Amino acid sequence: MAQLGNPFSMPPEASDAFLQGLFLMGECFTDPLSEIRQRLYWSLFEQRCTLEEWQSACLMAMQDETFHKVPTPAVMWDYVKKYRKAQYRIQQALDMDRQAREQAKALENPPLSPDEMQQQLGTLFSQLSEGGVWPAPKRETRVPEYQRPLTDAEQAERKEKLREQLRTLASGEPLYEPPKEA
Repeated sequence: MAQLGNPFSMPPEASDAFLQGLFLMGECFTDPLSEIRQRLYWSLFEQRCTLEEWQSACLMAMQDETFHKVPTPAVMWDYVKKYRKAQYRIQQALDMDRQAREQAKALENPPLSPDEMQQQLGTLFSQLSEGGVWPAPKRETRVPEYQRPLTDAEQAERKEKLREQLRTLASGEPLYEPPKEA
């Protein structure tokens, strides 16, 4: 059963194409694979790579390997990873190229001319002034007594108050009783 959402898996019907790649490697390396070895390769790679990755790995192995045996699954896995890295780099280059084209296009055709920008800003400021006081009122300053440092007695009192609140929370008692309606 194929895993749902696994982008690196092959459907069961891809087994013929997968085994064809193994057969070609066996012929290339004059190392025919037994049915057990073929099933072993399939079971190892079925959920780990796509058919395209497998076929590319087979081609790379036939181009690179010099030993007269079909590469082990670990070596084939390295070829799959090498193919993935190459595809990732290609995709990154395409994405960067697309972004560069979009940025160049945006610079060629600015969204607003300077006059249009002034008009938009004027409209925005007029809407803001209709909705309230413009410019915004000054913030009120803090009460000076809150700015002074606490005394040791005040610190102890606040700590005790916090401990009492913690005990209330731990006991599960309601913190607030809504007023009863008459």
